[in-house]
Amino acid sequence: MFKLFLVIAVQLLLLTMPACLNAQSSAKARELVEKAIQAHGGRAALEKLLTASWKGRGLLYRDGNEEKPLPFYGDWHAEKFDKYRYSYAFKGAGGNLPVTSGFLDGKGWRTMRVNRGADDLPERLAQAMKEEAHAWYVSRLVPLLQSDYQLTTLPVTQRDNRQILGLKVDRKQFKSMYLFFDKQKGYLTYIDRKVADMENQQEALVETSYLNFRKMGEATLAQSITMRQGKKMLLEIEMEKVEPKTFFPPKFFEKPPEPKDD
Repeated sequence: MFKLFLVIAVQLLLLTMPACLNAQSSAKARELVEKAIQAHGGRAALEKLLTASWKGRGLLYRDGNEEKPLPFYGDWHAEKFDKYRYSYAFKGAGGNLPVTSGFLDGKGWRTMRVNRGADDLPERLAQAMKEEAHAWYVSRLVPLLQSDYQLTTLPVTQRDNRQILGLKVDRKQFKSMYLFFDKQKGYLTYIDRKVADMENQQEALVETSYLNFRKMGEATLAQSITMRQGKKMLLEIEMEKVEPKTFFPPKFFEKPPEPKDD
């Protein structure tokens, strides 16, 4: 009788153990996110930035050439993760060449002609833009408290001489992302994610790093953002302003129409 009871007890323990471990991991993940939210100014401040505009200047590196980057002024606009638009004004002879890209209803567009319509992005580029918009959205941290996201804690590790705590983030219809937070201060310091490498027609792991945190409005955000693919620099941005928005005009994210003939 005792042996039968022992077998049943062990079986019950094995059945309940995964649920207990998942509950513990979920609690630790939520604790990590909540600490980061407080470090970045609190939930109310970050929620206001889920719909927002932000401006900055940066350097775009092409083909891994770090000797001749392209300087630009940029402005970005997002309404959660499904409406996204940004413009880069590249400095050059004859003034600034604007390149504007947008994403709406699963489709992307791009134009280099002011008030002259736009071209549809190929599906692969539109998907990359969708993932980029989602990464910006997740970087505001408060969405991670929603049930749409599955969070898995990772072991403590070290990068660039900083101890960091990791979090694997999953949501349906999006690629997994890995967020890393400063162990002491709680700041979001890295996001690792796979992006489409158009040159090699495959996916590549890209690291986005966040540095020089300062107050921007009500939130504390990184002023310096860099993106690297391995040792290859892709992009550097110095943020100058972040502005929450209550809404955007209805046609703001739509593909610009071709001009009508006079």
